[in-house]
Amino acid sequence: MRSALFLCVLSLPAVGLAQSPVPASPVAAAQAPASACRVLDAALSERYEGPCKDGLAHGRGKATGSGGSYEGDFAAGRRQGQGVLVNAAGDRYEGRFVNDLREGQGTLVYGPGSPWVGDRYVGGFKADKLHGEGTYTWAFGDQTQARFENGVQVAGATAYQHMRAVGIAQLATVLKEGSEICRVVYPPGSGANPATPIRLRGKFLGAAGDRALIELTDAPGVQPGARTWDIVTRWAPCGASVRRK
Repeated sequence: MRSALFLCVLSLPAVGLAQSPVPASPVAAAQAPASACRVLDAALSERYEGPCKDGLAHGRGKATGSGGSYEGDFAAGRRQGQGVLVNAAGDRYEGRFVNDLREGQGTLVYGPGSPWVGDRYVGGFKADKLHGEGTYTWAFGDQTQARFENGVQVAGATAYQHMRAVGIAQLATVLKEGSEICRVVYPPGSGANPATPIRLRGKFLGAAGDRALIELTDAPGVQPGARTWDIVTRWAPCGASVRRK
């Protein structure tokens, strides 16, 4: 489900906070100002509210930064225990963490900055990747009970996934970066009446799994140059037949 035709990795700027001395307590972590307490994940280190121990976030707290926000359990400056992490793309994970990584059971909903916006996964994680048994639900409603190993789906593929995989393989042979692609969209309630389609045109910029990054060049009500992620098999080279779903 996540095999990529092209893969872009965004690096977040590292932002740190200077460590200041705090009173030591042999009994419990003390509540400390944000400037006195460090979060070791640089992407969440701009502000911290919560208890502190030995100059590090420790206990139940909240951290924010260029990489998003986290509210939950900390230990020695790292996410450890239960919490909610929202990253810069808007992906929201609620579940268990070990040493800053998603580990154990959790719920992940992909945000507006993700290729898989609106998709939802409930199940196991290991070392920050989907791992074990889980339920994956697509934004359009299709659902599968699947098994993952280190982020790769190894069982539970639906007929819809098999169909899409064939479409992706076919498109991979013809789509290149900069290729012109088109899609037909039918307004709600039109009943797929051929007289009322909306035709979209764009440039293919790359893909991640079954999602394509598209620069729209002709779309009603959309500024030319706007970029969006969409299911790659909904599009086709302009002049070829295009899929509605």
